[in-house]
Amino acid sequence: MIKFSSIILLVTLVSACNSKAPTGEALKREPFLIQSSIVDPTTQSLVVQITLSPPVSEQTAKTAAETVIERHKSQYKNIIVRAYTGASPTGLPPLSISTFDGTQITHQINNALMPQKIPSH
Repeated sequence: MIKFSSIILLVTLVSACNSKAPTGEALKREPFLIQSSIVDPTTQSLVVQITLSPPVSEQTAKTAAETVIERHKSQYKNIIVRAYTGASPTGLPPLSISTFDGTQITHQINNALMPQKIPSH
């Protein structure tokens, strides 16, 4: 009886382990990381601080802020997203501040913190 059970178990394992493993979709990584969010229920406002993943550009800052705003605009009347670069010390101002006032999104970019290209000879 034990021999028969062992054979059945072995056949089951062998037939279950074929060479085609199930494949899933790769997780989509966002180009930013949410560091903090503060909710003010009295004014229905949300303030979110994010850190951008390299490469950092004006467009990636805008896209990341718009993604955060799109997720939360049905819940809050006012949303402010402050985007920082990954290498920024906490004492520096944000790279961008994006504001949603219930109708439109405006972006303010701090060009002094944008990556600079150094001319070569």
